[in-house]
Amino acid sequence: SSFLYYHGVDYYAQERAVRQMYEQPLYSGDLFAQYGVDYIYVSSSERYNYAIDYEAIEETYPLIYDDGVRIYAVSERARTAAE
Repeated sequence: SSFLYYHGVDYYAQERAVRQMYEQPLYSGDLFAQYGVDYIYVSSSERYNYAIDYEAIEETYPLIYDDGVRIYAVSERARTAAE
């Protein structure tokens, strides 16, 4: 993000939104909709960078892939595609 900032792209709001979506998914429905999020992708990078609220994610969104990387379907479109 600092690279983008020094080249005229202020990415701070998006970074803050991503953090909130991982760490407070129950309060991020508007952000998921605003950014058109279909899936939540959790790999070792996300585990390292965010204090992920796994309990909220797992209770709210269906797990559609799990092989070291976990993918959850957020949107109705993603849920339908996973069936």
